[in-house]
Amino acid sequence: MTWSIARCAGCAVIALLLLPAPAPAAFGDRPLREGMAGEDVRVLQVLLTKAGFRLTVDGRFGPRTRRAVGRWESDRERRVDGWMSRDDSLALRREFRGPIDGHAPAREVEAPEGSVRLVRLGDASLAAGESHQALAPGGHAFPIEGRHDLGRSESNRFGGGRGHQGQDMFAGCGTPVRAAQGGTVRFAGYHAAAGNFLVIRGAGSGEDYVYMHLRDAAELAAGDKVTTAERIGAVGSTGRASGCHLHFELWSAPGWYRGGSAYDPRPKLRGWDRWT
Repeated sequence: MTWSIARCAGCAVIALLLLPAPAPAAFGDRPLREGMAGEDVRVLQVLLTKAGFRLTVDGRFGPRTRRAVGRWESDRERRVDGWMSRDDSLALRREFRGPIDGHAPAREVEAPEGSVRLVRLGDASLAAGESHQALAPGGHAFPIEGRHDLGRSESNRFGGGRGHQGQDMFAGCGTPVRAAQGGTVRFAGYHAAAGNFLVIRGAGSGEDYVYMHLRDAAELAAGDKVTTAERIGAVGSTGRASGCHLHFELWSAPGWYRGGSAYDPRPKLRGWDRWT
């Protein structure tokens, strides 16, 4: 009797071992909220990173992932709630083609016409030769990714009304703002006139690149590193602004209110704009 019970118990253990382990949830199979974890959360973070949001791809849905989801929803004019429904997941996945690889390093290849194209190794959504972000000669990117203008009046230009020290460029609220040149964040904060703003010391030029009236408080902080064409914010109207626009300044070394001088960025902006 004892031997029979032990044999049955052993058979039960073997049967459990032979059962297949439950498959990890595939992206889009379930809604994703803060506090969840898994492979589908990791895929979400990879896709949000591809969309330009700064995230750690760790498979854990924390506050930073929630904020990125909320900004993705806002940019796409979807309901902003900070969690991913199945419909949200499908919409995000449709923004990219091919398999997802969240661990492939980036490399640069030279385009035939002289612009630099960024390609992510192992990423089928960016086939060889397909432009992800074309850079102007000299390694700069135009700071607005989307429909824009280079000002509407003389007051929008450098030296315009009230000693204007930059160039105002109008675009729809929420239009992505990219780093014109990679480097190190020197200042990130809010000012009554400038609104949400960022100052980035260019790694190649040693000059300061200033971005004002950003829609959201920066996710970056002083000392953070950014790469050229990396998304750093969105066009907004915070501070003293009439309509959604980016106020962009260029300062010679040693930089913004540190002994440098602001100079007219329009000639460079027009040159960079030709490569977008």
